Amino acid sequence: MKIIALFIFTFLFLNPEISNNKTNNDLDIKEFLDKKELEYGQEVLHLSFFSIDELRPYTILQNESTVAIYKNSWVKPIEYLKTLSLDERKNLNTRIYNYVEDFDTNRLTTIYNKINNYLYTYTLFEKLFLDSDSKQKLKIYQTLRQMEYTKSAFDEISTMGEFKESELDSHKLNQAKIKAYNKISDLNDKSRLQYYSDFFKNLSKL
Repeated sequence: MKIIALFIFTFLFLNPEISNNKTNNDLDIKEFLDKKELEYGQEVLHLSFFSIDELRPYTILQNESTVAIYKNSWVKPIEYLKTLSLDERKNLNTRIYNYVEDFDTNRLTTIYNKINNYLYTYTLFEKLFLDSDSKQKLKIYQTLRQMEYTKSAFDEISTMGEFKESELDSHKLNQAKIKAYNKISDLNDKSRLQYYSDFFKNLSKL
C-alpha cells in the first residue's frame, strides 16, 4: 500500500492537469495521443477510447466491425478492440484526432484531461486487480461501491450484501467498474488524490 501511495503522489505531481488557458495550437492532440501511446502502450490507450464516456459512442460507430457486435446491451471495451483489424487499430488515433480537432479550447482541454486521468486510473486499478486473488478483488469492488464518488456506478447492481466470486467476470460488474473509472477521472487532481487516499484507507478495513 505504501508503494502504491508513493506512486499516486509522484504521478500527480509529475502529471498536472492541462490548463484551460492554453490555446488549440498549444494542445496538439496528435502529439498528445502519440505520447500517451508510448507511455501506456497501444492497447491500453485504445481501450480507453472504448471506455471514456466522451469518446466511446463515437469510437464504436466509426467501425463496421464494432457496430456489428452491439446488440442493445453493453459490450466490454476489450471485446470491441478484439474485433478490429491491424489497420483499424492503427487508424484509431487518427479517428480520435479528426473527431476532436475542431473542439473549442475548453472542450479540448476537458478531453485531454479525461484521457490523461482515465489512463492513470485504469492502470492503477487494473494493476491492483491483477495482483489480487478473488477475495481481494471482491473487496476492491465493495470499496468502489461504498465510496461517495463511485457508488452511483453500481446503481444497476444491488447495493445490498457482498459481491460473489461468480460475478467477477459478469458484464454488469465490468460495466460498473468502467463507470467508476470514468467518475474518478472526472475529478480534479486534488479530489482524485483525496479519493485514492480514502479508497485505500477503506479497502484496508475490509
